[in-house]
Amino acid sequence: MATIWIINHYAITPDTPGGTRHYDFGKELVRRGHRVVIFASSFPHYGEKKETRLENGKYYKIEQHEGIDFVWVRTFPYQANDWRRSLNMVSYSWRVLFLGEVFLRKGAQTAKPDVVIGSSPHLIAGLSAYFFSLRYKAKFFMEIRDVWPQVFVDMGIMKKGSMVVRILGSLERFLYKKADKVIFFTPEVKKYLISLGIDEKKTALIPNGVDLSRFSGLEISNRHNQEFKVLFTGSVIESNGLKYLIEAAELIRKRGYHDIHIFVYGNGAEKENLLKLTDSLALDSVSFPASVSKDMIPRVLLSADVLMDIDLNFAYSNFGGSPNKIYDYLAAGKPIVYASDFVKKMLDGIGCGVYAIPGNPESIAAAILKVYKMSAAERGLLGARGREYAEKNCTIPILVDRLEGLM
Repeated sequence: MATIWIINHYAITPDTPGGTRHYDFGKELVRRGHRVVIFASSFPHYGEKKETRLENGKYYKIEQHEGIDFVWVRTFPYQANDWRRSLNMVSYSWRVLFLGEVFLRKGAQTAKPDVVIGSSPHLIAGLSAYFFSLRYKAKFFMEIRDVWPQVFVDMGIMKKGSMVVRILGSLERFLYKKADKVIFFTPEVKKYLISLGIDEKKTALIPNGVDLSRFSGLEISNRHNQEFKVLFTGSVIESNGLKYLIEAAELIRKRGYHDIHIFVYGNGAEKENLLKLTDSLALDSVSFPASVSKDMIPRVLLSADVLMDIDLNFAYSNFGGSPNKIYDYLAAGKPIVYASDFVKKMLDGIGCGVYAIPGNPESIAAAILKVYKMSAAERGLLGARGREYAEKNCTIPILVDRLEGLM
């Protein structure tokens, strides 16, 4: 049995909003007899940005969740994607290096790692993981959540060939070449790694997935309420293009459909602007509930008639995506409207919903109305395809099998 250290700045437990990939993996690994230690920031990246885990004056806390050792690290607070978030990243990666020794001194000498997994998006967390692997003579796995810095170039945030991009690119190549294994989330990333000179044999596809046990005992059925409920969950940020969903809601209203209600669950920098836009349009068919914990997501999803995924094309690179919410959507057994080229290839292949052109309110409105006009049986068929795909391809035990195979 192995001891695995996971260096993931944004790892969370399911009592808070966000993706629980490493919590879910860790719980399954512990069940199989491994020991798992996760180093995560105590300052939340999702939901309300407010320190809640650590008391004033405390810089770390060690606690157990489902047999997983969590080491919560105090990091520099931030509210938006500015220089404060950069300091947040640096403070996490720097403090983690000291807290590895602290954790071992706290009576956990037997927990020296056999494998250290460094998880992006930011690369300095991967660098901390690499240093750990050297210190403890452990295997080093690099996990690519977002392809930095290429994603910034594709988004237009950074200029190709700039000094920052060159520095990040050098760090990226260094980490991939030093890693014993490079884990990626979408098939398209493999070609990119090969183009950087990374040995194909040490790469592995392990996408995000879903813990189906969270849906156990909850009924997956079509609703028969008077209100047709469209539901989005996730970060409320500009790159999601949610303003076009609001504009689509206005078009739906203008066409005389008054029983369609859109719910945007989540928080983020764009929420205030969306609230103002909704007010200016006098739309009472759009609501903005706050983020909910991962544990509550299944109940929220099962209350809907259709689930909404929306992105802007400029927001991502050409590597496709593996968003956490998509796997929850599939497991919920509901039809999906996806105004996103990010997941189009995957969802087209499953046949679980209706595609809309990103950034196009007319197309988004038409897709929602298409599902609205379907019979309950037709919507049920779309949802069943998604659920079947999740059960066969995306469950946590299936994905952990792959990770164990690498170890």
